[in-house]
Amino acid sequence: MRRSRFGSVLALVLIGAPTAVSAQELLPPQPGFTIKFRNTASQGEAPADNTFRVVSVDGVRSVTEVERATTPPERYTLHSYRIWYSERVVQPHGTLHQESPTAQIDEFAQLKSGTVRTFPAKLRFEANPTVSTLANGQPNRPYSVDLDMTYAVERAERVSVPAGEFDTFVLARTQAFTGGGTVTRRDTTRIWYAPALRFWVKIESESSAPGAARITGVAVEIARP
Repeated sequence: MRRSRFGSVLALVLIGAPTAVSAQELLPPQPGFTIKFRNTASQGEAPADNTFRVVSVDGVRSVTEVERATTPPERYTLHSYRIWYSERVVQPHGTLHQESPTAQIDEFAQLKSGTVRTFPAKLRFEANPTVSTLANGQPNRPYSVDLDMTYAVERAERVSVPAGEFDTFVLARTQAFTGGGTVTRRDTTRIWYAPALRFWVKIESESSAPGAARITGVAVEIARP
């Protein structure tokens, strides 16, 4: 299965003066907010740096342009709901839809450590018909996958990254893929969400797939609109 990207977004307070962590509603960021992440890998070559820029907000939904520092740069658009829930990722070779009941995500609008919910979900990819082959040489085909999705507010944690020190909530999203009634793979994305920014300042992804590396990204630059 092709890799999905997880992503979401925020507003701001004075950088470098983090406030105490307290439960608050997960709201979208302010348009124009920009944050750059530097990535490392537990093994092999690290992915290129990512830069997120919020371009629009409509209620609790936001649209963010993402650019990977490849040659040439790779760009895609992340459409998010409630900060950390990516509804769809629009890429040059197609669009990845993440279909889950938004009512379930609304339960996390007020952050509370220890909250966990698991529910059925689906990943659905619509291939761009003008792009017949992917960069890795594989055919570009549509697909649909059923899975169990788990969201969790794991803990509150103060974290230091190159862009500053922040009080955060550690939020985790796990996708459990099943085959024949058993889990064949688990992909987990964990973010360190800073209420002072309404964005994450650290992100970590890992998979139970054989040979998969743990990827960690930390905020290195933050620009306010």
